[in-house]
Amino acid sequence: SALVQTRDDLEVVVVDDGSTDGTVEALRARYAAEPRVRVLAQANGGTASARNAGIDAAAGAYVALLDSDDLFLPDHLDALVAPLEADASVDLAIGNAVYEGRWGHGRTSVFHRSRYRPPVDLADMCEGLWVLPSATVWRASRLKALRFDPSLRWAEDTEILFRFYAAGGKAVAVDRVVTRYRHHDGSGGAENKQSRADLIQRARLALQAQYADRAPDPRGHRLRLHRRWIRQHRKT
Repeated sequence: SALVQTRDDLEVVVVDDGSTDGTVEALRARYAAEPRVRVLAQANGGTASARNAGIDAAAGAYVALLDSDDLFLPDHLDALVAPLEADASVDLAIGNAVYEGRWGHGRTSVFHRSRYRPPVDLADMCEGLWVLPSATVWRASRLKALRFDPSLRWAEDTEILFRFYAAGGKAVAVDRVVTRYRHHDGSGGAENKQSRADLIQRARLALQAQYADRAPDPRGHRLRLHRRWIRQHRKT
């Protein structure tokens, strides 16, 4: 899905994070004649470490993240690079993603969830909003400076957004489906997305508490956050 974009001035950096099932060999054999693809292999270091390896290797002006179980729509790059090219002060473009597979909640897309809006500032992040990494394009220079925190096992994609907005980063939301957010059968992403949901949410709540003093209404924010913790405990 990355190679069939409507714009072809791109490179695809695939990071194998210590797999042991022949993935690296299969990828190198399959794309040996494709100059746009580079396959990097590293010892298992986790999601943040793998993302950083790809970001460091990227040579382009922009970086689009793509998790292993999601897919880009063909106009993903055209839709999200455009606002970055139009405004040099914007470092992050956030697109919409359609749900695909057995999610069980009946929602059509991320933007159309009840009480959801794409977060474009620190106040939004403090309210618990989030972004799907596979539906973003970053200005490479800003992402290379930020980097993901490899010490975090959960919610590293949320933590980097807190730091980005806390430092005055500017983002724009593009209300256009550019990604297929997949929940598929098997022993990979589907199980992981379910088993990690509680741990990810707890990590997100901890980040909201960490930045409580930066919220527009710190006292009100702490009260709402307390209620979120209660709901999370009841749920789990």
